[in-house]
Amino acid sequence: PLDEKKVIFLSSLKKIDALEEMVKALRERGLLSRSEGVFEDLKKREELGSTGIGRSIALPHSQGEGIEKPLIALGVSRKGVDYDSGDGLPVHLLFLVLSPMKPAGRHLELLAAAARLAKTLSGRLAPYLESGDPERFFEVLRQEASRF
Repeated sequence: PLDEKKVIFLSSLKKIDALEEMVKALRERGLLSRSEGVFEDLKKREELGSTGIGRSIALPHSQGEGIEKPLIALGVSRKGVDYDSGDGLPVHLLFLVLSPMKPAGRHLELLAAAARLAKTLSGRLAPYLESGDPERFFEVLRQEASRF
């Protein structure tokens, strides 16, 4: 489940900085055993093409040996992250998907789940993101995420 421990309120305004901030926070919260390889893999993935999918949403993802168990985390930026998305809009919601190499196919399942969650949450969270009220934001997040 997407609980408060997996939600990171971002201060970074640039894509790579935001990804580094998320990985560092997940490591500090005990959700990742190591961070350097994961961050490097995310940077390499972004070099292939932006994972900004439009409508102020990004789906950065990595699959690697340094990841022990599947994880979906949410980065939230009130100001917006310059993410090089196709529509040119800043990104406010970053759904980070991390998974181990095995089992095969699990990474794609997680990406699909994250995309569905992003689609559902993007419109419903926007007013609470703009208000800056974290309690209300988490209340809506819990209600919507419980459906997945």
